[in-house]
Amino acid sequence: MNKKILSLLIVLLCGFSFTACEKDETWIRPNQNKPLQPDNGKSETPHEDEDAPAKVELTLAGGHFHGVAFHQDADAKGILYKKAVQHITYVREGDQWKLAEGSDSVFRVMSSNEYRYPYGLWIKYYDKDGKDITSTIAENGESKAHQHFFQASNVRPTFDGKAQEYDNVTDSLLDYTYMDTNPTNGILKQTTVDGKIVPAATLRGSRVVGKKGDDLIFTPENPIGMKGFFQFKRQRKQFDMTISLYHFEGNAKFLDGSPSGFVAPRTGQRNLSHLEVQFKIPFIVYASREETGLWEKTDRVPFDKLNADEKRLVTSTARAYNINLIQALNEWFEQILGEVDKESGSLWF
Repeated sequence: MNKKILSLLIVLLCGFSFTACEKDETWIRPNQNKPLQPDNGKSETPHEDEDAPAKVELTLAGGHFHGVAFHQDADAKGILYKKAVQHITYVREGDQWKLAEGSDSVFRVMSSNEYRYPYGLWIKYYDKDGKDITSTIAENGESKAHQHFFQASNVRPTFDGKAQEYDNVTDSLLDYTYMDTNPTNGILKQTTVDGKIVPAATLRGSRVVGKKGDDLIFTPENPIGMKGFFQFKRQRKQFDMTISLYHFEGNAKFLDGSPSGFVAPRTGQRNLSHLEVQFKIPFIVYASREETGLWEKTDRVPFDKLNADEKRLVTSTARAYNINLIQALNEWFEQILGEVDKESGSLWF
């Protein structure tokens, strides 16, 4: 392994949650918003009323931490496809959620195992008049009644991946940490706006219980899921992620004294709750961060001059973004050799 290149990649390789291109039918199945199966085996239908969300916006960004605060990575100049931030927007049509016009259709990410590489997710809801109603779900006591859950299904290898045992077990594929704050739109560090100091928000979705190396260890406290971060554990997988927002009655969210983990409500909780919103997001985990440590080239060379590991990474990138090998190779050279201000990203929590 070329240690110089590994160091360059760790410093320069920014957000690998990317802006989607046109749909590649060999990778992505059409979005299917089918309900999860609850404890009793019957399909659940989201509860609807006049105030039900009419639009949901999801923003995903690869990033890094400043203490407990998550900060979006910035793009290197010259990047055209592998943008650090990507967006998916759904609008409700009757009892179905449809992709909004111009929305991305899939989230593209990389796995990591040797160290944490987080992908931050922000969820915002709007009513039929376009008003942001996110705070009505997360504030004024509602935070103790609501929780999002994240469950993978339809898991299969990418074109150059392989099936593994427990692929269909969500927490074998990924981890999610709730990073909800008080106030809901606050960030976990002090900032200055128009010359005025804005105090750091308070973390309430989880709490820090320790450290593992340089990484903080979190445990759920009052999880909502309006913002949080993923770490993807297995490379070269594609799957649908069902995101479900539950409303719990009374103190059912903290049944037996603690909240449920991120995958699904515990047995018995569904009888004391109703499903408010549910939709599916396709994901592609097209490669691993560890592969970037195998990159050796410090000069721009054609594809046929790459080593086998470099060729595999470029090919996987091309397939994930529906671009050709020359374009994918250029993306990597821009990422490695291009100019970037790592701290210029605008998204925080």
